[in-house]
Amino acid sequence: MDFILIILLLILSVLSYFILMKDKKFYKKFRKTIYLFLFIIILILLIFIRKSKENFQTGGKKKRSQTSQKGQESKATKLKRLCGLPVDDPRVAHCFADGTHHTCCKLGQEARDYADRTGNGIGKISEEVFKTKNGRAPRPGEKTSWCTCFGSKVCSTYAKDFNDGTKIDFINNPNHPNKIRKNVHSDCEGYFRRKFSVGAHGTPGVIQGDTELGKICEESSHSTIGRVK
Repeated sequence: MDFILIILLLILSVLSYFILMKDKKFYKKFRKTIYLFLFIIILILLIFIRKSKENFQTGGKKKRSQTSQKGQESKATKLKRLCGLPVDDPRVAHCFADGTHHTCCKLGQEARDYADRTGNGIGKISEEVFKTKNGRAPRPGEKTSWCTCFGSKVCSTYAKDFNDGTKIDFINNPNHPNKIRKNVHSDCEGYFRRKFSVGAHGTPGVIQGDTELGKICEESSHSTIGRVK
């Protein structure tokens, strides 16, 4: 629309100039007024040209910015999606983004019930988040996803204490921009906690076991290296 207006103003200016040149008496009589009129037209043209240029540049920057933001999606966001958690839910804002919640755990029903009874409180909320993401409640025997405390080995403890399918899905390496550890053996969460320099802490109802393996946790039988893209 701005481009069309500019063309029309230019045409009008050229036509006005030729008409006035034919009637020189009129031109001499209103010369100052004519100059002022032409000056105003030129000024309007310049303003429209500048505005159109700014709009074009702003639109280009905005498009590049949106592409950049999409391309720079955080590791935590990618890990939430990989873990089966809703990305924008405030209840999982801490997942893979603080000092301890780096284990993606698949919680069975027994583990969820026990966690709620003992004050950990992740059983019910993992079911609520599951419903938010999937539009339905978990079916009997179906596991729910949660980012459990790496620092207190919650997931591996529950996995060993309950025969309900609770397991570690993956562990985030908080010291690397895209590395994770997958297929982690229940006795290896403590090993990777030390390796990744994550501080140990307590969690209600979680009793720390003594069984922790060493370098064998690096072998493919006990874990594998994964990457998020």
